[in-house]
Amino acid sequence: MMMMMLNPRTIPFFRRPLPALTILAALLAAAPACYGQSAPQPQTAPQVAPGPPITAQTAAGDPPARVGRLAQMNGTVSFHTADADQWSPASLNYPVTSGNALWTEPGARAMLQIGSGSRLVMDGGTELDIATLDDSTLAASVPQGSVYLQVDSLVAGERYTIRTPRGDLDVTARGRYVVAAGDDDHPTTATVLEGAAKIGDHAVPAGQTASLSGPLDSADPAQITLAAARPDAFTQSVLAAEDRPAPTPSTAAAPPPAAALPQQVSGMTGAQDLAAVGTWSTAPDYGNVWYPPVSAGWVPYRDGHWAWVAPWGWTWVADEPWGFAPFHYGRWVVIHDRWAWSPGLHVDVRYGRPRPVYAPALVVFFGGGASIGVLTSDVGWVPLGWHEAYYPPYRVSRTYIRNVNITHVTNITRVTNVSTVNRATINRYHNVAGATVVNRTVMRDARPVQHSVTQVSRQQYANLHPNRQPAIRPAAVQAIHATAPGPRIQPRSQSQAEVRRPSAQIAPQSRSQPQAHLPQQKPPQGHDHMSRPRQSAAQPAVQADITRQQDSRRQQDARMQQHEAARREDEQRVARESDQRRQQDIRLRQQRDTMQHQEQQRRAQQQATQQQDSQRRDSQHRSRQSDNKERAPDPPE
Repeated sequence: MMMMMLNPRTIPFFRRPLPALTILAALLAAAPACYGQSAPQPQTAPQVAPGPPITAQTAAGDPPARVGRLAQMNGTVSFHTADADQWSPASLNYPVTSGNALWTEPGARAMLQIGSGSRLVMDGGTELDIATLDDSTLAASVPQGSVYLQVDSLVAGERYTIRTPRGDLDVTARGRYVVAAGDDDHPTTATVLEGAAKIGDHAVPAGQTASLSGPLDSADPAQITLAAARPDAFTQSVLAAEDRPAPTPSTAAAPPPAAALPQQVSGMTGAQDLAAVGTWSTAPDYGNVWYPPVSAGWVPYRDGHWAWVAPWGWTWVADEPWGFAPFHYGRWVVIHDRWAWSPGLHVDVRYGRPRPVYAPALVVFFGGGASIGVLTSDVGWVPLGWHEAYYPPYRVSRTYIRNVNITHVTNITRVTNVSTVNRATINRYHNVAGATVVNRTVMRDARPVQHSVTQVSRQQYANLHPNRQPAIRPAAVQAIHATAPGPRIQPRSQSQAEVRRPSAQIAPQSRSQPQAHLPQQKPPQGHDHMSRPRQSAAQPAVQADITRQQDSRRQQDARMQQHEAARREDEQRVARESDQRRQQDIRLRQQRDTMQHQEQQRRAQQQATQQQDSQRRDSQHRSRQSDNKERAPDPPE
């Protein structure tokens, strides 16, 4: 390949003999092309980076583009994932997705944000099991306690479902809803403050409360009665926090739209927090930018910790109360020595831009045992800047690569068609001044980053290459978190299937017996709710549903294992390529040293030859002078 690039017949300069060092310099200048990259250009952002194999043009196997966020916590709040067998303390700004579950102790409260406007508030003593949370669906179970759900928009194909022990509430319009699971002694209630919903085939209009009664373990459908909504203390406190009065049946209507934010942030989970803090402005080239309320010396992706979240892998969990959207969407830029967050440029709808795509952390990693030259025990990352593409460390489609980069990368075709590994060094990234380096144990153990930063010189970054994801496996949950309180954890298939009941039957509404929205029963003393298993109706349809969910879970586990095996293969391939590159560099340096030594020897020989020639010429000159003297006639006497 080098010989084709340096063909003497096509380059006139090579028609005359060249010193060995000149040829070596030409070879070294052409060497980067042999490794699949061009020579580094100053002030040019890397356009391609290491990434996993890109699958076909389909989004079928992609992770969801939408997630929830634990936005507020008051009191003791517990959390567990689909494969966990114990509760752990919940973390602010932790991403919430399918298979996750939350528990609030009596007297506690938690709020989840979903997208840029929808939210779900959990009362004390509430268990929330999220079966599905993806781009179009929220399906969650409330086995006990009460939740408040606000849906800011509901487009065609979207679905919001709250499952209870006695029936499922399906939201059919944007609005506000309150669901109380009830217990053996209290009915299940579903209140539509604004909007519209249905339970089975029965509509629940705005300003109405549906009460579902019947034994929890019965196979018979629950009985439904409708009555005027009477918000309980939990609902009134949520509405008071919103500074909005409780609607009456005569004034209930769809809520007004939320305060306007830049169009680019629409659909970004956590973006609503950026309307009340920080400063929005516009900047040339970047459009709308947001300046965070931080002190001097602040750096993105430094105040918080790393957590391993399936299916994405290493995920940044920020400590800042507003720290969700700016770390999972957009890019960070420096404007007049100030950090600013750019949600990206607006993309015309003719390009088919979907909702914003969530990413676990928009950074480029280095170190962690996979970089070349240094940082074998440390790991570092740099916030991605403008026009710098994000290549997920998990397997995704070309469509996903396009959608996650379309607002910040101009040449999106080059990004989605990348098939080579970029050998750019870290010092070529725009935000290298904001790089963070810590010991690998800080990431492994999910420890706070801010007080564990290792100083690295700018010269070292010139020897570091990016990698897709650090070769660091997370510590076990038991080694990181203490056990947190919560109900008994049931297998996911059982806990999802137990709330499915036959369609509820609606009972005639009696004018003499209005049904009030009853508050949910608090767990009895002694935490009996932690040991009492919930029962399910043993009907063939339910059993078939359980079997289907178990099969789905096994298939999901198999896919995750395949993805993990593919990820390990990719890491091994990158390591092999790194070793090959290192060996090639060593051989090239050896060849260069050998050629330099040969050139020095040639020069020394040339100098020796020149000296010998000079001495020979001097000797000949003296000999000629002597001969001339001998032949010259003697002067006359």
